[in-house]
Amino acid sequence: MLLSQVKKSGNIAAVFSVMLLSALAVADSITLRASVRLDSSRSEIRLADIAVLDGQEAKRYADTVIVTMPETDEPMEISLRAVRSALDDAGVHWGRVNLNGRRVVVRPRSRGLASVPMAMQDVSIEAAEPKRSMSRQETRTARTAAELIDEPNVRGLVASMISRGLRVEPDALRLDFDQRNEELLNTSTDGDMRYEVEPVSGVHGERIDLVIRMWMDGRIIDRETIRVSPTVRQAVVVVAEDVERGALIRETDLELVEQWLPPQSAGRVTSAETAIGRKAGQRLRAGDVLRTQHLYRETLVRRGARVNVRCLVGGAVIMLHAEARADGVDGETIEFRKFGERETFLATVTGPNEAVVELSR
Repeated sequence: MLLSQVKKSGNIAAVFSVMLLSALAVADSITLRASVRLDSSRSEIRLADIAVLDGQEAKRYADTVIVTMPETDEPMEISLRAVRSALDDAGVHWGRVNLNGRRVVVRPRSRGLASVPMAMQDVSIEAAEPKRSMSRQETRTARTAAELIDEPNVRGLVASMISRGLRVEPDALRLDFDQRNEELLNTSTDGDMRYEVEPVSGVHGERIDLVIRMWMDGRIIDRETIRVSPTVRQAVVVVAEDVERGALIRETDLELVEQWLPPQSAGRVTSAETAIGRKAGQRLRAGDVLRTQHLYRETLVRRGARVNVRCLVGGAVIMLHAEARADGVDGETIEFRKFGERETFLATVTGPNEAVVELSR
């Protein structure tokens, strides 16, 4: 039906514009703040730390990790492109969410005296056993799920549920519980009371809120919300020595270590095999965990270029020409503007001067 209406109209571009503007009008919004000040002891910077989230769809991504907190007290700038890249990795649907702003300046609160970094040794990636590396997520109160699951208390129930939800072996999952919930967590599950554990917003965030419902005689008699911070042990590739932007990454530039990372961050690291022989897309410092966005990718769309944008709506494909508002690489979502109009929209780069936007999901 939609396709027949398009044919009758005789103006595909006009129909596309109406559909696109209608989608933008109902979309939730993520608006970057101009600047924020964050505690430098934190390990990651999340979306909610640097942006105002308007709408339920936007708030779903509140715990999305955007970048790693730098080991410095100097201000850092997070670009709009970096935020888009992180949200792309998190699976955001750009037909339902608008991203606004230019950049965010993050000013860390003082962390005190910095320690001298440890020297790293060159090792063979293929033969090396992962080294154990302490991360800032680790705390003295954190314990592995393997230590907790067999405990006959609420803490054991929670550990079992999170391990299953993340599909992670219990000995590779570390949980740091909020000490304010100690009394409930230590409550025995051997009595007549039954306990129901339900995550409020999934189990993949840096912090998980869980509702504990207490059942007796077939009815809920009490409920309480607890908070836990999970980290997953993963073998990651780190930079052994500084690599300049544009330089080829060699095997001796990398080493394999084990780190405890939040679940979202654990899924965004790359492998040595993927990196060796590729160019560095930015300057890499010794100790950086290697991520996909650190590698150079060819620019397929240049700012100001005339681009073929295909709009997917159900079974119909509508194409128009638009101006790219930024450079873009394969798979990157950037801003476009239809010629002669002021409104912009987001589409994903798929090839040289080609992009696609899907409004049907």
